[in-house]
Amino acid sequence: VPTPLTPFIGRNAELTQIAEQLNHPECRLLTLVGPGGIGKTRLALEATHQARGDFRDGIVYVPLMDLQSPDRLPEAIAQALHFDLREGPPPINQLLSYLRRKEVLLVLDNFEHLLGGAGLLTQLLRHNSEMRALVTSRERLNVQGEWVLDIAGLSYSDAHGESAELSSSSALALFMESARRLAPETTFTEEDIAAITRICRLVEGMPLAVEIAATWLRAFSCAEIATEIEHSLDFLATSLQDVPDRHRSLRSVFQYSWALLAPEEQVAFRRLAIFRGSFTREDARAVTECTPLTLISLTNKSLLSQESRTTASQASPRYVFHDLVRRYAQEQLAQQPEDERATYARHSHYYLDWLHTQAAEIKSANQRIALENISLAIENIRLAWLWAVEHYDLKRLDAALEPLYLFYTLRYWPQEAEQVFRTTVAALEATEVPLGETLLLERARACLGWAVAHARTPQEGHVLLKENVAHIEGQPPHCDHIFILNRFAEVTHYLGDYEAACQICLQSLERNEVCQDLYQMALSLNLIGRATYTLGRYPAAQTYLSQARELAHAHDWIQIEADTLHNLGVVNWRLGKYEEAEHYFREALGRFRATHYRYGEGLALNAL
Repeated sequence: VPTPLTPFIGRNAELTQIAEQLNHPECRLLTLVGPGGIGKTRLALEATHQARGDFRDGIVYVPLMDLQSPDRLPEAIAQALHFDLREGPPPINQLLSYLRRKEVLLVLDNFEHLLGGAGLLTQLLRHNSEMRALVTSRERLNVQGEWVLDIAGLSYSDAHGESAELSSSSALALFMESARRLAPETTFTEEDIAAITRICRLVEGMPLAVEIAATWLRAFSCAEIATEIEHSLDFLATSLQDVPDRHRSLRSVFQYSWALLAPEEQVAFRRLAIFRGSFTREDARAVTECTPLTLISLTNKSLLSQESRTTASQASPRYVFHDLVRRYAQEQLAQQPEDERATYARHSHYYLDWLHTQAAEIKSANQRIALENISLAIENIRLAWLWAVEHYDLKRLDAALEPLYLFYTLRYWPQEAEQVFRTTVAALEATEVPLGETLLLERARACLGWAVAHARTPQEGHVLLKENVAHIEGQPPHCDHIFILNRFAEVTHYLGDYEAACQICLQSLERNEVCQDLYQMALSLNLIGRATYTLGRYPAAQTYLSQARELAHAHDWIQIEADTLHNLGVVNWRLGKYEEAEHYFREALGRFRATHYRYGEGLALNAL
């Protein structure tokens, strides 16, 4: 077994797992699976060095990188065993005879291009119960009896310099060790360590990428290396002479994997680059026409990995790219402009149409599940929304605006909401495309006003909303006016002008007599109820809040009902009716907990 020239860093959990599995009586074939550059070979070598003495007849390392055909596999194994094959009998028969009753561990390195030879390996194992095999491959062998260990990147910190997390970052330790081999006098400042941590996050702990990045320290600072990696995959290349050609750059690593894909897998691989964050097989089929079989194949080839995150309504696995792999796949997609445009369009249509269906769910008792599902998809929703803005898909933007706004308010993400809606407003204001009868621009401005009020100051948001309401004054009644006025009322109340908030709510309720938008009506009633009790008008507040609660309860709008119950509790508390107040607060607490709305839960607990 070769002895590497560099120290082994990290991977204690993986080494323990490999040792346990190789000693498990039922594990005869263990495959370490992961993308190129992830450190499978280095891990296998360290594991076998630690296993010396565990196998009576030794450990045999079989390098397969340069082997061109699975038919040559018996010769490669024989050569590693220092066993001379004779003319005449088939090589496999000679190997079976030679290995009979030998307690040996075969380490077969880089098997992914020889999968047709997996049957030969299982034949060897079947004829000798004392033999075991440890395989490294970018793809599982997919044979009976195979145990698989997925290899990911080295551990790295998601924090920004916290010493406890940095001390457990194997990727950081590898970078520093690699840098010091090139320049032993190298020292690192706090700014350097922060930049190295950023590098490790960018490459997701991939050892090859970390080592290549470290070789650039003679020409670039740590911060400059991180910036270059963000800009181009081609930066991650090395001139070291003892590195195999296919590991001399990240591009070479990915090109090797790309060449092993079937044509339909290449199409699916490049289209899947459209996704941001994770996605399900249903998402993949709808957006890229990728079949479940192809998705599994790409996962088996270590080009995708599975996440364990699910929700109460989504139990199917979610898939995710390593970011560097996704960037390579995105380059492949960009080389097919027509396919790229069509894929982006399908992606946007799919996610915005789905988001539209979540509007009713967010308002209902299923709110918690809906918010979880949107949270999982939010990176894709953001991309889909911005594509629709750029291409003026007004119908879908109009349909998806309310659920997106509700998500941002209920999750309380005003900073992101400001970015998204500011981009939307700027695009709609600049376009010459007719916006039709909908008030999409005014509704987007209303959302932006709420976001600015909470991300910046209430005064700034109020100015935007006041200007927006001025645009609709004098217009014929329109149902979208209700949404716009309610956002204005909310921020006016937030600003502390309760009398003005009451007047805006009354204006909204008056216009709503025609539209009968019952959800916005319940919001108006709840908000005017809060404003009136703050002004000390308790009987009027009770009337408004009771009407809001009745509407919310009848339509299962659990969030509005929880708010109105809490507000009714406040009114009764101020009137000295403490038993009634406690009853309302406890009911509100139960509903806030049902939706996992922590802020509301805290309000109710504090009131109790």
